[in-house]
Amino acid sequence: MPTQPNWYDDYPQVSDVQALLLGAGVPQSIIDLQDPQGAIDAAVSLAQYRLGAPLLVSADEVATLRKFDPPSGPILWLGCGLVPDATAQVSVTTRNGVDATPVELVEGQDYFLAPNNASTQHQPYTWIEFRHVQYGLPRSIYVTGVWGYATLLPRVQWSALLAGAVLQLVPTLTSALSVTQAQAGGQIKRKKIGQLEEEYSTTVLATYPKLAIQLPQWQARFDSLLCSLQPSCKLPL
Repeated sequence: MPTQPNWYDDYPQVSDVQALLLGAGVPQSIIDLQDPQGAIDAAVSLAQYRLGAPLLVSADEVATLRKFDPPSGPILWLGCGLVPDATAQVSVTTRNGVDATPVELVEGQDYFLAPNNASTQHQPYTWIEFRHVQYGLPRSIYVTGVWGYATLLPRVQWSALLAGAVLQLVPTLTSALSVTQAQAGGQIKRKKIGQLEEEYSTTVLATYPKLAIQLPQWQARFDSLLCSLQPSCKLPL
């Protein structure tokens, strides 16, 4: 069995979704009826909605400018964050009056990008710590850089995204499995699996116990990923 990489520069592929379902005991005939690419796109969209920016970006992505109000203290929360591995350099400029001349601040002298281990961890800079408290008009702090999460995803987050993609298939998957088990006398009911509530045959999960065990595990992984991308889950102390 080939060794999985520790870092990924792309999202899960159709073959990854199919392999995970097959490993959970789902028949190939049922897998062939699914839309793995649509499920991947949906999971990525959910993740990027939480983040407010692309999850994966290329290192040569073009930098763009965002404007912020001066914070009440030394910490400026960036929201989705800046990609540390991008070729484009981060720049921070302040403008403290309507007719004031913009002043470009110097990293390491006027401000610090944080967390300081973001680059080695392939995670975004999520806040700026100013050496001195900034004063000025609303939207007077200009931050330019590549906005997003990272150029590489660690295995645990990539796997969580894969799990999220499979979860998007639960409605059609359980429906298809129910049809195949209809002659077993299964009655259609509703069951909540994590945050998903779908119709399924009572015989389905009994027939596919490995799938029944893995569904809540996949939900927990995907929920953890979404939380890690939500600003409120990673505010600096």
